[in-house]
Amino acid sequence: AQHTARHSAAVLTSWLNSLGLPSRAGCTQFPVGETELHRAFQDGHTLVELLHVLVPSAEAQLTAGVHKRSASSALAVANIELGLRLVWQANPVARNMPTALELYAATSRETVLRFVSELLAMYAERPAQRRAATVLGWADSALHFYGRGLSRPSLAPGFRTLPNDFRSGVSMACLLHHVTQVSGELGPNLSQVYWEPEGAFEHEQNFVLIVPLLAR
Repeated sequence: AQHTARHSAAVLTSWLNSLGLPSRAGCTQFPVGETELHRAFQDGHTLVELLHVLVPSAEAQLTAGVHKRSASSALAVANIELGLRLVWQANPVARNMPTALELYAATSRETVLRFVSELLAMYAERPAQRRAATVLGWADSALHFYGRGLSRPSLAPGFRTLPNDFRSGVSMACLLHHVTQVSGELGPNLSQVYWEPEGAFEHEQNFVLIVPLLAR
């Protein structure tokens, strides 16, 4: 069965264009258009340049293995294979991985989009989720000092109940109080917080209290 990319072509194009890839001879020039995205890796150099940005620790490996001049199709494919070997080390979803020849030929737009979607998931989304999990674990522990905490789904990948946990403004006020107590700065006056806000006015007053502290 044909699998589709998790992200839209517009999202994938925007992500690649935001990475600030340098303009180099023989590489795809960014920003690239959405309709041309599937051709971005044909030259053999662009994937290697992209991985220099996404995996800085692999710079020596990439520099040592790349063919500086890939005018021939064989050398272009060899450079793509070098990049793909590095991506495989990050344990991608196998069905989203193309062959070097598929990236070089660029005849299947969906194949390339699935690959870029996998790169976005591995090198941007998953690290962000791990960082978020660390921060949310800290927030949950800090909120326990105030008799509160985050709901379990807020701590799991997807963080699906997180908006509900912070909707009243109470948990954010508590976290700001906790942080400012540690730093010695002036924090929110918790006696002014509506702990069980009812109606739009009480919710609004909680945010009137905390927004200036978030903005400073």
